[in-house]
Amino acid sequence: MVGGGFAQDNLEFSGKAESDFHECGMIDIPAFAASGEKSGSNGMVQPVPNTPDTELNTIFRDYRTLNPEADGDTVVVYGQLPTMETGRDKYEAALADVGMNVVGTVSYPVAGVLDWTSYAVEVADTGADTLVFVGEPTNLAGLLGRLREQGWEGTAVLNSNMYDATLFGDGPAGPEGSLVRMPAHPFEEAADWPATQQYLDLLEEYMPDAKQGLLGVQSISAWLLFTFAANACAEENDGLLDRTCILEQAAAQEEWTGGGLHAPQDPASWEDAATSPCSALVVVTDGGFERAYPELDGTDDDGFHCPEDGTTAIDDGGIGVVDPDRPI
Repeated sequence: MVGGGFAQDNLEFSGKAESDFHECGMIDIPAFAASGEKSGSNGMVQPVPNTPDTELNTIFRDYRTLNPEADGDTVVVYGQLPTMETGRDKYEAALADVGMNVVGTVSYPVAGVLDWTSYAVEVADTGADTLVFVGEPTNLAGLLGRLREQGWEGTAVLNSNMYDATLFGDGPAGPEGSLVRMPAHPFEEAADWPATQQYLDLLEEYMPDAKQGLLGVQSISAWLLFTFAANACAEENDGLLDRTCILEQAAAQEEWTGGGLHAPQDPASWEDAATSPCSALVVVTDGGFERAYPELDGTDDDGFHCPEDGTTAIDDGGIGVVDPDRPI
């Protein structure tokens, strides 16, 4: 499998010979991995690693730099799925690592919420001035809309899947001022980043009705990583491709950027993979996104902030499903 991903990817490990990732002898270079079981599994190399034992905290460090007046009291809102509960736990660890206080958590069903008012009241009652959300942008749009009606004046600090036009589905007022973490270059800056412009041009030429999103960028990066590995294996093995070689060649890459699409990553194998500390922030302004941090200075600048202490070690982020009989 190449370039995919889904929220309940732990279900790949069914334990049934006809439908189990390992039992079927498959390999994967995914756009993303969600659950701890999948993100820490072997037989896979992620071009943009998300691992069960590390979590990016740069997003919160940079938020505090931009908003030194914020007291750091945070509410975490998350969907009622095991993978989202894992995301909640990882966020809580990262927040604690940078000195922010989780003063409340609010859960919601991932489908069927028609009115977000009661959840908005619950969030506002925590007194938090910062909101972190684990879920889909359409759900967050409804929550933020009702929060603003409640008079909440805090800031939502969001992961990259919220870089999405559906965030404005309830109108632009709700998400105004929200900060969104970017592992890739913003599309609004495509003129400054040739690979990003090329990606958008390819979409326009071949899939003009396709949705523009960061997971699409990660999917293209996965396909590029697979192609790089496949070419190396073909050259090494007289045209023969095999799964172990593909994984070894993909895992051997360092400072992988998908040809300039995203921040440097070290794909690695399951034992050595780690979440990159690199991030940028965009702010929601007038129904769109614009760069908030770091500023571009024009000198050997890739647009990302990569602090040495930008990741947090996670003790209970989940255990990857590892097949001991596989070489990688």
